[in-house]
Amino acid sequence: RGNLIVWDAQTGQKRLEMEAVGGISSCAWSLDGAWLLSGQWGGNLIVWDAQTGQKRLEMDAKGSIRSCAWSPDGAWLLSGDERGNLIVWDAQTGQKRLEIKIGEGLSCCAWSPDGAWLLSGDQGGNLTVWNAQTGQKQREFFICDESQLVWEPDTGRITHASGLFWRDFYWESTLADGRKARLPIEIYGRLD
Repeated sequence: RGNLIVWDAQTGQKRLEMEAVGGISSCAWSLDGAWLLSGQWGGNLIVWDAQTGQKRLEMDAKGSIRSCAWSPDGAWLLSGDERGNLIVWDAQTGQKRLEIKIGEGLSCCAWSPDGAWLLSGDQGGNLTVWNAQTGQKQREFFICDESQLVWEPDTGRITHASGLFWRDFYWESTLADGRKARLPIEIYGRLD
């Protein structure tokens, strides 16, 4: 079964259930809580009404979805598939706006809190930041293993969870005076 279920966080009771064909590999809430997004192993990306459970939009990504996310403004959707494609979709029409070919092994994706950057992680432990408008690679990091990523809206930090541990992700930079500094990843653009 490929059902998407909304549970009451206070009582643990099932509030809503949506039936989707094929297994669900990833899901996300829109920031306003009005919509749900699900990625299917069969390659479909589906937008659901979070109150009624009705399907509003369905996109065929042509490859099993590994991860999906909403843009902070709710206008765009992001999916990462098993073939290594990171795709930005229009949340109203379902049209592709941007496709970045990363290569096989993509495991997770996320938006930056300001919507300007995309984040992808792969099974080899590589974390890559992409420009959300142009698809240009901004920066690449190595995080040691496959993990799931969250770009936290309140702090701007990237948190990743792997089979080994949870941690905040930082990077090391050489300052103008030659000293090394361990800096939170959310300020990487300010020093370049």
